[in-house]
Amino acid sequence: TDTFQGQVLAEFARNDLKANSAAIITDLTSKYSTGLSFEFEKKFKQLGGKIFTDLYYRPDQEDFTELAININKINPDIVFIPGYIESALIIETLLNKNVKAIPIGGDGWNTEKFFEKGGNKIPEAYYCTHWVEDKADQKSRGIIRRYKKQYGTMLDPSFLAYDAVFLLKNAIEKANSTDRDKIKHALSKTKNFKGLTGTISFNSDGDPIKQAIIMQIVNGKPKCLKTINP
Repeated sequence: TDTFQGQVLAEFARNDLKANSAAIITDLTSKYSTGLSFEFEKKFKQLGGKIFTDLYYRPDQEDFTELAININKINPDIVFIPGYIESALIIETLLNKNVKAIPIGGDGWNTEKFFEKGGNKIPEAYYCTHWVEDKADQKSRGIIRRYKKQYGTMLDPSFLAYDAVFLLKNAIEKANSTDRDKIKHALSKTKNFKGLTGTISFNSDGDPIKQAIIMQIVNGKPKCLKTINP
């Protein structure tokens, strides 16, 4: 969930990166971006960190110079950018304006387009995701081989979709029915389902309880840094 993801990133920033201060850049039109920003800021403050400023941008914005100038003035340790492809363009502008803050983002960065749009030029950054090929078990590796043979690339959302389908299959089998209410009940009772993206259970709100993976970008290339369990 975005709640867990925001908290994980805040804890990582404080405990692993030893960041004392942060700036946040949010797309106010995106529930994903605003939700992650809210959770990150709340947890970062709880852990004793300072949020120097909250900055905003529009989804159609192409020039982020003003954002970079404002961040340079306050000089935070990190800058949290919970967006999608546009995050790469923002980071490129920050680097061009000599911003020293380390960029951090959410799972919206985990796409090929993010790296095509400038992520491949980032010297250092961190983001959160659900799954990484480096952590694949024997079952996953077999599926990866078949998937790549047919489609050529392996993306995180593909494995999330795979797990969603087999979670549904598992619930139908446990309910021994195709009645939607019985399936819904069986899903809500799912515990320790062994998916490709991790072991999945559901809480009382119907949200999945599962691991998060912190990725590190080094000279434009992402690699798995650590796995965090809820």
